[in-house]
Amino acid sequence: MAKGKNSAVAKTNGGAVTLSKEAMEAMAGTEGHEGLGAQDFATPFLKILQSNSGAVDEGSDTYVEGAKIGNFMNSGNQKLYPAGETLFLPVACNTHWVEWVPNGGGFVRQFEPGELPPGNIRDKITVELENGNEARYTHSHFGFVIGPDRVPDQVVFACDKSNITPSKKLNSALQGSRVDGKSLNRFAHVIVLDTERRENDQGVWRRLQWKGLRVIDFEDPIERGWFEAGKTMHSLVKEGNIKVDDAQREEGTTAGAKPPSDDIPPASDSDLHF
Repeated sequence: MAKGKNSAVAKTNGGAVTLSKEAMEAMAGTEGHEGLGAQDFATPFLKILQSNSGAVDEGSDTYVEGAKIGNFMNSGNQKLYPAGETLFLPVACNTHWVEWVPNGGGFVRQFEPGELPPGNIRDKITVELENGNEARYTHSHFGFVIGPDRVPDQVVFACDKSNITPSKKLNSALQGSRVDGKSLNRFAHVIVLDTERRENDQGVWRRLQWKGLRVIDFEDPIERGWFEAGKTMHSLVKEGNIKVDDAQREEGTTAGAKPPSDDIPPASDSDLHF
């Protein structure tokens, strides 16, 4: 069916379908989701694709057509986002520690915000636990990822290891953003998401690199919609209705490589950045 003035394009996980205006009016609504709470939905994470990500391996059961190393992927619907061409509207940032089994062994537990894991601090963002596992200091950015189609998708972008440094710089830049001397809400901004190649004696990986921080264009109805969506999400996060479940994300984002020694959390980090 060709798209006309009396039709609309509906986007689903299976792709895009064109609906007539009559069909859209009949189908629109939220019925059928009653009784479901935040705990009943999978938390979509935004991931940086690495060389060991199944999504880029054509022989893997989790291969995603078109996936490339260094690009981003929504873990919920496997939608791909090109590095350097993707926007992110930040809403809030939660900081906590997460316990993992080393060398890809998997998720163990998520510490409460403010709870410090007992053990030997290796590099200020990693703690070696008595059971042989490791706890990693993590920034979880709640927000919307926006591709070239300008459609916002709600995600959580978890930053640990070497992604802590660009995450810290982003928090500082957002906190320091001013217009006519006045602070702006976190969700009044967008950034461009990119990645950069990093390597050390333990491997090669892609690290987060953000750029182009700007205030959204309130005169643009689409960008104004992003702002309103961010405002709504912020309220849900603040009220505890949207939470991070690290059990639903793969271990780390840096293919196991150890980050540089300057990737440490600032002593003044609070539990939530609103």
